[in-house]
Amino acid sequence: MEKNIGDVDFFKQVVKRLCKKNDISPQKPKFEIIENVMVISIKNHLKDGVDLDCFNILNLIYRTIGPLEES
Repeated sequence: MEKNIGDVDFFKQVVKRLCKKNDISPQKPKFEIIENVMVISIKNHLKDGVDLDCFNILNLIYRTIGPLEES
């Protein structure tokens, strides 16, 4: 479990830096490990629909981990 917490911290720092670089609030995504699965929560500020920042954060995450799956 110790290794997973370190992985979350590393991934969290990468995503937060990418958010800052892309002018997205780095406070939006929240990270935690539940039963060896990384859970990423993103707060949506719109009552109807989905906040554009949510899509941008998901895109950043996909572009970060997408190349890892091809290896």
